[in-house]
Amino acid sequence: MVYYAFLKWTTNEAANRWLITAPTPEAVDEWWREASAKFDVKRLSPDFYTYTSGTVWSLAPNASLKIAFNLMYDRDSRVALTFHQPPRTDVVSGNA
Repeated sequence: MVYYAFLKWTTNEAANRWLITAPTPEAVDEWWREASAKFDVKRLSPDFYTYTSGTVWSLAPNASLKIAFNLMYDRDSRVALTFHQPPRTDVVSGNA
């Protein structure tokens, strides 16, 4: 099953919204742990993250090899992507 999460750049409200696509929720968790160790990446929920600096592919170079980033449309003129995702337990694991 494919897992999705949102990533939003907090410095600019209107731009830099990303859809993270991963093979498992654990792959996103691994990305978040690597990225948050070096950058100001916040985990607001299991499928919503924010960042304040850096480029998405350089936030966690090792974990980024396992996931894909897709730039979403901006706020002012285009339709945002949506997705349906089955619920999952909100667990922060150190062993993903």
